[in-house]
Amino acid sequence: MEVYAINTKVKIGGAVNAIITGINIRANRIVMYECSWWSGNDRKLEWFNSYEVEAVDEYNTGKIEIGFRR
Repeated sequence: MEVYAINTKVKIGGAVNAIITGINIRANRIVMYECSWWSGNDRKLEWFNSYEVEAVDEYNTGKIEIGFRR
């Protein structure tokens, strides 16, 4: 399984620039990302589904491989 690394710069919903601050892996390989961004003087923090998050730099996606050994 591959996920974006923490501190990867991303776009949320194709419009808002943010940074990944957390990763949550749930049952059935569902990945959610906690993202942080600035809206004026306010810092926002929210969880997003993986399909809502896209790496900004196409040459450095920040993806890392994770896995668990049995």
